[in-house]
Amino acid sequence: MAKPKLDFAFDGRISDQYDRQRQHPPGVSVRIGEFIAGLLPARAEVLELGIGTGRIAVPVVAAGCRVTGIDISAEMLGQLQSPSGEAASHPRLVLGDISRLPFRNDCFDAVTAVHVLHLVPGWEQALAGALRSLRPGGKLLLGRDWIDPESIAGQLQSQVPRVVLHNMGPNLKAPAGGYNVAAALNELGAGALHVGANELIAAEWETELSPEEILTAIRQRNHPESWILPDEMLDPVDERMRDFAAPLWPDLEARQAVRRRFLIAVYQRPG
Repeated sequence: MAKPKLDFAFDGRISDQYDRQRQHPPGVSVRIGEFIAGLLPARAEVLELGIGTGRIAVPVVAAGCRVTGIDISAEMLGQLQSPSGEAASHPRLVLGDISRLPFRNDCFDAVTAVHVLHLVPGWEQALAGALRSLRPGGKLLLGRDWIDPESIAGQLQSQVPRVVLHNMGPNLKAPAGGYNVAAALNELGAGALHVGANELIAAEWETELSPEEILTAIRQRNHPESWILPDEMLDPVDERMRDFAAPLWPDLEARQAVRRRFLIAVYQRPG
């Protein structure tokens, strides 16, 4: 019997709920946009790889940068709306494959990428193209959302891949599974400015969640770790996740503080 396959497509089902899964609180979004803009020249030209629904790009535009965003999903781009109706407040949008960037060399001050490279089979070509599109001395900013691994959210999030692996065996891997961005950028000659333990903290904040809220989000595919799950996997994953949670948190409705950060690794094209 064939095992189910993970669904990495950013179709209408995913684009409709992406903001619920990944969106930052409004004040945090503002801080992230201002932090990124503060790393760059005034009115910097920025390219975002996999702009999606614009959760990073729109605050960066609001902070004074000019952003061009490329994404392979028309559905995701269709969800991108700016809080202002002024054309200057919108990123410029390009429908395309980030592994084949349609931009000339030396035209951006910075390239950003957040939670996208692991989904791209041609991620190495994407990095090479990103560096070529940077002006000499330009920065490559790789952002990621961090959740305290000791929190309820961190423990449950890390458990989902283990549960899925139990049901799917070796099929559990992203299109770019096993990728090593740091090694690839070193091969390409990029300079590492703030990486690893020296990643920059663009914003830090706390939320309150209960185990039940997280488990429900996973079951409903409103969680970053479960949007790729096919329908037939939702029940067995939910059952095993609840078996994991029950002895750790007898009161699944009790809310707890969860510490979060948005981290940025910074690389630079040689000048």
